[in-house]
Amino acid sequence: MTQSPRILVLGALNADLVCHLPHIVAPGETIMAAEPQVFFGGKGGNQAVAAARMGASVGMIGAVGDDDHGAAMLANLQQNGVATDLVQKMPCASGQAWIQIAADGENAIIVLPGANDQFDAKAAQPCDVFVSQMELGLPRVAPKLREFHAQGAVTVLNMAPMPQDASVEEVVDCLLHTAHLVVNELEWAALQQLMQVEDSADLARTFDTAVIVTRGGDGAEMTSPDGTVTRSTATAVEVVDTTGAGDTFVGVYAAMLAKGQPPAAALNHATRAASMACRALGAQSGMPREEDLDMMGAA
Repeated sequence: MTQSPRILVLGALNADLVCHLPHIVAPGETIMAAEPQVFFGGKGGNQAVAAARMGASVGMIGAVGDDDHGAAMLANLQQNGVATDLVQKMPCASGQAWIQIAADGENAIIVLPGANDQFDAKAAQPCDVFVSQMELGLPRVAPKLREFHAQGAVTVLNMAPMPQDASVEEVVDCLLHTAHLVVNELEWAALQQLMQVEDSADLARTFDTAVIVTRGGDGAEMTSPDGTVTRSTATAVEVVDTTGAGDTFVGVYAAMLAKGQPPAAALNHATRAASMACRALGAQSGMPREEDLDMMGAA
């Protein structure tokens, strides 16, 4: 890497092994399946790729195992323009998700954290925008938020999955170092209950953070610290798979901030990109590139 990336993403890297079955396997049952499809996933990896496809300079902080999946995930990040200098190779299996998808669309998922649980994120070079989620756990995310916030980076926290056993004090520590908070409707409901806030304006004002709630096909809503509410509308597309929509939103939002776009413009770009990501199977397959987003905007 010849220069520090403008965006650093901390998060999990997984290989998603997807089997399509007539129904979810019952206890004691054996079902024959075709060869599984392998997709690259992990919220961190997805968000890094989404940002890089917008032409942003992106680096990944994470870990893979010393196996074929790890080598493939590193190659995929690099092919998408994501710097992997800060991705550690651990002497264990890479993170994996084994996913059963039934004919009626129901799914069952087994997650093997693998290398994601084995590495310790070391100090990294400064960046303009720092992005994280909660897949690696609050104890590892919170110190990095503090570190990059202290360095002057714009911090973007996607509180997904919502920590189930976190205390109010632990969440407050994260929010105090978060400039932009992104949650979906379920995560927002859980956060609102934990923090005992009346609405997003209350949280935004208290922590001086932009609170963004994504609403799937209904778009997204951002509440600024001054109480201003901005809404964006989802683009109508033929939906194939919504798996990568949320991560696409976060990655593109961060990319637009890194490019100097105001939050309202970043919100609109991210919402359109998230819609486009639903047009193909797999978290990263449908993620648009910058020119795709430009073409849709011009249409």
